Amino acid sequence: MEPRERTQAARDRVPRIDPYGFERPEDFDYAAYEEFFSTYLVILTRRAIKWSKLLKGSSSVQKSMTVKRYIRKGVPLEHRARVWMGVSGAQAQMDRNPGYYHQLLQGERNDSLEEAIRTDMNRTFPDNVKFRKSADPCLQKTLYNVLLAYGHHNQGVGYCQGMNFIAGYLILITKSEEESFWLLDALVGRILPDYYSPAMLGLKTDQEVLGELVRTKLPAVAALMDGHGVLWTLVVSRWFICLFVDILPVETVLRIWDCLFNEGSKIIFRVALTLIKQHQAFILEATSVADICEKFKEITKGSFVTECHTFMQVSGCSQPVLCSAVPFAQPVKGVSWLHTSVCLAKHLSLYFLWTCSSAGSLHPSPLKQPRGGAPAPSRPMFWSPGPAGRCVGATYLESMAAAAPLVPSAMEWLALRWAGSSAEGPPCRASQGSLRQKHQGLE
Repeated sequence: MEPRERTQAARDRVPRIDPYGFERPEDFDYAAYEEFFSTYLVILTRRAIKWSKLLKGSSSVQKSMTVKRYIRKGVPLEHRARVWMGVSGAQAQMDRNPGYYHQLLQGERNDSLEEAIRTDMNRTFPDNVKFRKSADPCLQKTLYNVLLAYGHHNQGVGYCQGMNFIAGYLILITKSEEESFWLLDALVGRILPDYYSPAMLGLKTDQEVLGELVRTKLPAVAALMDGHGVLWTLVVSRWFICLFVDILPVETVLRIWDCLFNEGSKIIFRVALTLIKQHQAFILEATSVADICEKFKEITKGSFVTECHTFMQVSGCSQPVLCSAVPFAQPVKGVSWLHTSVCLAKHLSLYFLWTCSSAGSLHPSPLKQPRGGAPAPSRPMFWSPGPAGRCVGATYLESMAAAAPLVPSAMEWLALRWAGSSAEGPPCRASQGSLRQKHQGLE
């Protein structure tokens, strides 16, 4: 069969509207998609059987290594809402607060909040038939309610552009206003704190950290960005704000979110690094600022991102991790956890990249050797339980502490928390008193 005939035949077989209500674009490659989906459907069927067995007889989904492994390999659509609600903590929050969502909708009116939400209604998924006013039911009203309730719930954030796309996806998956509200709360309030606050400090920090990761892993791309004076926020801000919604194909976004709800924001870094690394040669062809911006748009299209299962494998989101995310302790009274995180973010980027990038591209630990010349372990010891692990952790922190004036205080503060979190063993090296004096610079 000729390519043109094959394309037309695939166009006749593949629905013009996808299962989520989105119209496929004019340049959609029906033949390539049909070929991919015929293979992916086998994977989905196999995963659905495994998930059904795992969830049989269980009233809720709890985090575990088995659940983590299953999530990384893909969550079938019929189980997705239940899994997201369980692993994100949204189900527990909803159970603890019966009727709270409806109370928010009946609360005092806020004209500025309502107007801000209404302004974005018609701009939310114009290519989705379920969000059109002619749809029955029209999901615009559902979306409005979820965003309005969240604006009343979290008045420090209110409503921020980008939240409409996120809430829209949640509604498409859960088909429930209340569940969508609690999942939005899990994302905005806990998984991605300060992404959508007025200052957007969390968002800006994570974009800077991505820049440092690229500088370490892909120095040629970093040099190109620096040479043209391009800030990372110019090319990746929508990736972070919209969590890849309306940027990557729907099924790929949902596979990313499967991991995001369970493992947190490190998934965003993995995906961003994968996109840049996979298209490094293409990006390096850019000769101007406009060219760089255009190439960053182009790398979010094509078969690489459409074939979601392969994409997740390449990004390392379907592979076992070396260790869990950084277990930040509860802050000492008077010390800003966020301030500490900001100070540490860039200087922990080497370690972060080492643990969070694709398993196939890992290198030996990039951390400097501890004092005394002992080689850096293949798995950092400061995640080990007990006083020995915490003392080694302090050694590691000290070995990295010369990078910036504030970092030693931040790192000593963390060392204090780890060293003093148990009655076992003495504090590491410095006394708790001297460490407390030094961390005052972070207040």
